[in-house]
Amino acid sequence: MRAVVLHEHGGPEKLVLQSVADPAPGEGEVLIRLEAASINHLDLKIRRGTAGYAISLPRILGLEGAGEVVALGHGVTSLAIGQRVLVLPWKRCGECTECRQGHENTCARSRILSIHTDGCYAELVSVPEGHVLPLPEEISSAHAAAIPTAMGTAWHALHAVARVQAGESVLVMAATSGVGVALVQMASRAGARVIAAGRDPLKLARVRDLGADALVSYEDPNWIEHVRQLTDGYGVDVVFEQVGGAWLPAALRCLRKRGRLVSYGASGGLRITFEDWQFVYRNEFQILGATSCSHQEVRQVLDLVRVGHLRVIIESVFSLEEAARAHQILEDRAHFGKVLLVPQA
Repeated sequence: MRAVVLHEHGGPEKLVLQSVADPAPGEGEVLIRLEAASINHLDLKIRRGTAGYAISLPRILGLEGAGEVVALGHGVTSLAIGQRVLVLPWKRCGECTECRQGHENTCARSRILSIHTDGCYAELVSVPEGHVLPLPEEISSAHAAAIPTAMGTAWHALHAVARVQAGESVLVMAATSGVGVALVQMASRAGARVIAAGRDPLKLARVRDLGADALVSYEDPNWIEHVRQLTDGYGVDVVFEQVGGAWLPAALRCLRKRGRLVSYGASGGLRITFEDWQFVYRNEFQILGATSCSHQEVRQVLDLVRVGHLRVIIESVFSLEEAARAHQILEDRAHFGKVLLVPQA
């Protein structure tokens, strides 16, 4: 089969399309012919060598994808050959304290595609049965592949972590990203007043159609004050922030007293510097982390996409030959929503 393989860390040019042996499903595994695979910022970190995991190279990247079951390993009973399925990024152990307490997204023994085993930038992938969810006929493979990491994370951050309520005000930073466009839709559907923030005014204008009530551009040097003006000077109840670095302290300046900041990424830097920590504790801010989601949360999102209550936003679709170009688009933050690879193109 053809696959995009990473042999050494570095820039997008390190992604090499080559022929490799077809995988074979072992016991409890499923072989899937992939029809679409999603590109995520974690893929970029894995490629650069900054993901924070020990990763053996060479490695086929790709956290998630969708396609058709073509073979079953011994012991697989919940799936059938020919069935359309979604390949999830994670397989949780179900036995650790976190899993037993219902927090499988922080499973101590989670196994992640493209980190612990080969991923979905390929024509075929063999994964454990626990990596797979059946797909409703109403959802295309392309739309399905775009859901787990971006929309699943958004759902978890909004409902499980921030617990946003109707009538609250929400600021979604990086609102034109894959997670951002999902958060705007979900927060609006939850009855919140949504302020969407981003750098590119043209891309940002598109978010209004997804439920944003107001737009704020980082090109405005007074954008934080603009957010406060939109909330009668108080600030928002919740900020969703995924860049980290210097942006997280700026995000805190947008909160009202006792507001919640939910961080679910650090693409802009791992080091955070606070010039005035008193500002945090004297306002009783809550700084909350959100990471991935549960299988059940993915199912909830799939159901809402299936009936048309949530939209999957795809910026562009590339062939395996164009994987480096697709990575560069994410590097340049030139996308709106999700970027996909189509292995069978």
